[in-house]
Amino acid sequence: MAADADELQRLIKQPDNRSAWFMLDVVLGQHALGMSPGFNECYSFKVPPVLGGKMDPDNIETCDIAVHYSIAGQIFRQVRDLPPGTRVDKIELTDRSTKKPWWRFW
Repeated sequence: MAADADELQRLIKQPDNRSAWFMLDVVLGQHALGMSPGFNECYSFKVPPVLGGKMDPDNIETCDIAVHYSIAGQIFRQVRDLPPGTRVDKIELTDRSTKKPWWRFW
């Protein structure tokens, strides 16, 4: 995506990148429907698109951000090398809730 943090900051300022990477239309749509993440929450797909989930408002929920990144990271690590269209029958998830989230500094 970017060679370093400075390049990433430059690329984020481009409206097309910002809209695509942060899915602003989805965020604004969910907000218009009355959904708003609370403290330490984010929007998350109930069934991720990489597993066949639909880009649909009914497939989006608010979720604890640490849980979201833990689950999403585990799913993407397990499917990243699969060819497009591969049927996924099983995903192994581990409970990492006892670890301090990577984004907490205290």
